Amino acid sequence: MSNPLDFSGKVVLVTGSSRGIGAEMIKAFGAHGAQCVVNYVADPQGQNKTDATNVAKDLNKPLLIECDVTQPAQVEAMMKQIQDRHGGLDILVNNSGIISDRSIKKM
Repeated sequence: MSNPLDFSGKVVLVTGSSRGIGAEMIKAFGAHGAQCVVNYVADPQGQNKTDATNVAKDLNKPLLIECDVTQPAQVEAMMKQIQDRHGGLDILVNNSGIISDRSIKKM
């Protein structure tokens, strides 16, 4: 029986993987052999890029992509980068989201 947690040879994108749950998910996929795509959205202070870069340091040859997933043209460009480097995507986790007041009630 094969190991269900073996992601060797799989290409994984977790949107919003610069911090929080997304960062932990992409690290877990990486720890189980996946080729990881770390996604972040640009912010004025550059903190998301810094956080994404720190997440990527723990991964094997990660692809780090800035992309606002609410913008179709940016998503198309991101998918082209993934296609060019890895030949496609095997697993997508739609994790990105922003909640301004951080209230669980509003989630």
